[in-house]
Amino acid sequence: MWGGGQGLSGLFRAELLALNTTSVLAGYDTGGRVVAGAVASRSRSGAAVGISNLFASDDDLDGAWAGCLAAVAHWWPGEPVVGYEHGEDLLAAMRQGCVPVGPLRVWLASVSEPVADRSV
Repeated sequence: MWGGGQGLSGLFRAELLALNTTSVLAGYDTGGRVVAGAVASRSRSGAAVGISNLFASDDDLDGAWAGCLAAVAHWWPGEPVVGYEHGEDLLAAMRQGCVPVGPLRVWLASVSEPVADRSV
């Protein structure tokens, strides 16, 4: 879990770090530098752990995914892991055992006016 060391303590908003459903994972090299990380967001129901913002400073996405999945398995054993990768990020996730289940659809709606109740 994120320790806030190396002068990076102001990197994440306190509100984010206070959530018990969100964890910032960090992978360190032998010299103690952060070389990989991700955000793990656990659903309130415990139905899944979402992975986002995965990175590897040395471009070792396979190592970053392996470490991330190992951390999730340790902290939330047996819970499914979900994400929304594409391109090389998706390929790296797949090499670590992740399986695509379908395309991502993103919806945008204007909230300037209330939506009419259509439950009739």
